[in-house]
Amino acid sequence: MSERITLFASVLLPLPVPKSYTYRVPHEWNDLVQIGQRVVVQFGARKIFSGIILDFSDSPPEGYTASYILELMEEHPVVNPRQLNFWNWVSRYYMCHPGEVMAAALPAGLRLQSESIMVLHPEFDPERLPELDEKEELILNELVKRKEMDPRDAAGLLGTKSAMRYIRSLYLKGQLLLKEEVVENYKPRIQDFLTLSQEWDNEDFARQTLSALEKKAPRQAEAIMVILGLGKGEFPKKELVDKYKIDTAATQALVKKGLLILSKKQTDRLKGFEAEPHEFKLSEHQKAADEQIREGFEQGKNVLLYGATGSGKTYLYISRILQALEQGKQALMLVPEVALTEQLVARLSHYFGSEMGVWHNYYSGNERTELYEKVMNGSIRFVIGARSALFAPFTRLGVVVIDEEHENSFKQFEKRPHYHGRDAGIQLAAFHGCQVLAGSATPSYELWNACKEDKWKLVRLPQRYNPMPAPQIELIHSGEAKRKNLKNGPFSKPLLDEMEACLKKGGQIMVYQNRKGFVPFLRCEMCGHSAQCVNCDISLTYYKSLGKQKCTYCGHQQDPMNICPACGHSSVVMQGYGTERLAEELGIAFPQSRIARLDQESIRKKSDFQRILNGFANREIEILVGTQLLSKGLDFKNVGLVAVPDADMLLNIPDFRTHERAFQQIYQVSGRAGRGSSQGKVIIQAAQIQHPVIQAVVDDDYEGLAANEILQRSEYDYPPFSRLIKIILKHKDSRMAEEAAVYFASRVGPALRDRLVGPHPPSVAKVRNYYLQQMLVKLHRSNDNIAKIKEFLWQRGIELQIDKNFRGILVDFDVDPA
Repeated sequence: MSERITLFASVLLPLPVPKSYTYRVPHEWNDLVQIGQRVVVQFGARKIFSGIILDFSDSPPEGYTASYILELMEEHPVVNPRQLNFWNWVSRYYMCHPGEVMAAALPAGLRLQSESIMVLHPEFDPERLPELDEKEELILNELVKRKEMDPRDAAGLLGTKSAMRYIRSLYLKGQLLLKEEVVENYKPRIQDFLTLSQEWDNEDFARQTLSALEKKAPRQAEAIMVILGLGKGEFPKKELVDKYKIDTAATQALVKKGLLILSKKQTDRLKGFEAEPHEFKLSEHQKAADEQIREGFEQGKNVLLYGATGSGKTYLYISRILQALEQGKQALMLVPEVALTEQLVARLSHYFGSEMGVWHNYYSGNERTELYEKVMNGSIRFVIGARSALFAPFTRLGVVVIDEEHENSFKQFEKRPHYHGRDAGIQLAAFHGCQVLAGSATPSYELWNACKEDKWKLVRLPQRYNPMPAPQIELIHSGEAKRKNLKNGPFSKPLLDEMEACLKKGGQIMVYQNRKGFVPFLRCEMCGHSAQCVNCDISLTYYKSLGKQKCTYCGHQQDPMNICPACGHSSVVMQGYGTERLAEELGIAFPQSRIARLDQESIRKKSDFQRILNGFANREIEILVGTQLLSKGLDFKNVGLVAVPDADMLLNIPDFRTHERAFQQIYQVSGRAGRGSSQGKVIIQAAQIQHPVIQAVVDDDYEGLAANEILQRSEYDYPPFSRLIKIILKHKDSRMAEEAAVYFASRVGPALRDRLVGPHPPSVAKVRNYYLQQMLVKLHRSNDNIAKIKEFLWQRGIELQIDKNFRGILVDFDVDPA
């Protein structure tokens, strides 16, 4: 008799802990467990999670006794080896815990959580109850009915915020227990279907039954007639009721009589796409570019497609994706914004139909779980989405396309991992042995320099697909206009005149303002006080539509300041202009025009994007006021004028990337004009009209500005010639944050020497009640062992967080901060 092998599994949990945890595999599962499989395990005294098996060993862990795996969630792995390699790379490169990558990568439906569930005690006897007060009795009676109950339901039953005091009392009186129950986040969508019973195949039965129903139950007869008219098959009950107005009571009666069969089936939430015969012809310039891309891929090089706005880069993306699918491979297309995803989907669905899936955070967790499974089983081979689409379960990628690669929206700012979608996409392609096609009219200096160094292949597409010339650009000096009494507010008279002329011709207008809300802040004219967020070191933005002042960092809201709390004076004035205020001013200037906003506040759910964009595309909206969303590759044929009323705002940000970003935003939004049958116009209003960035936009001189900026960066050793790591320390006590930062700098400074800058508080020194201190590490790309320095910093960060002198300190690393 052979000796039984005891297996131990290394399990990754979706938690911010440095290592995986080891669990014992029950002997009967030895032949069932696999790497990448989802398992249920207990972690800590009471918490239960689903984790992913990373590896196996026949040796028990050192320092603790391994608990048993509680359950296998599926027969097959849900994460493949390439995904695990990619997760590991993201964790190491972006300096975060592997569990944090797992939490970001898996849809909510594939992660489990444990919740405290109340159940009756096994020895509960309703005939022998102890003395209970009224609220305890209410909870217990409800629990007897339900068998199981959530503490939140108990609180709702009592009409209180918490019922834990009464639950604890019942627990101590031996009437109930709290058990940790595994709760699946993902619930399949179950629909009711109706089918005709087999008797309806008999013509005599059908004739007699219908005749009887028409006399006694006409609504039931109508329902049967509708279903007979649709032919044999199963039909969703909801569709029959909503679309054909079938009476619900009638269908229930027919089911009871056995004339209809009711069944429940799991159905997809995802909307399927139908491919339509839709051919496109590449222009001669596009054909030449397509051939160069092919040559670059054959040489094993990634390609940067430097194409003017409106040059038809999307057709070249489609060409590469189709080729990958024809080779039996998969394709991924990353776009920076959900808004751009929605517009592209309509175009791409013609070519890819049901093989295409859309992945972004405005889809529900259930929808993303279904998409994940469809990619895993191969029914969806092309995924388009925002940065999180990188984590789809690809097994054989043939190409990664990154549209508008310059966009800083690809960077994850809010939470760890602070990954960059473009850079992580390049690494993902390398894991799959395929190439990247990245496109932009204003490439990032990182990729532009990579082409100059011959690490990437540069392919130019300078001609617009539409032969119409590029938009005409005009400048308005805002200071001069004000001195001549031609500007009183955000818009000068010459700009309003141009808008009026455009509207009279039937054209549409885009107005770009990179500030949300009505005004950035309210200020007391007497003492200068402005309302600050109670949680963050920042002024509150006033939103007239909400009637509130709101923090852009934590979301805190409060009533607007009418009387100054500092000096008591009533001279509170509005400072600056946000998109809400611009839309209101334009409504006064053009009362007959239909005006809408495209910013994060006007978009609350997935359908809002499509509603606004469709309204503009269908000319139901004549003036669209928006933030950076307007500059992200949107394509409308009737935009006659693009207005930038405050370009100065983009030029005065204290950051080494300011000029690069300002040019990208102004140039990109300018490219929305004149995409139809007539030349468009762009009007830039600024006090600094001689600024190099504005002049580069006017002269269409991306390359000249880039050459000058890259030269300056090489002199000061900024990216792309160095790698930056921002270190952020957080604590709820400002003094503790400062002391911890000084101590941390003393621990790493001697080793890093002149590579370390700081510590110092950032421009916003308090966020969500945490005081911040930051340092910047500047590493040379070729001379420094970057991986070794990252490991050194990571270890010092862990040591600081476990130091009793700095209890509660949080250390965060942002690699390649945007």
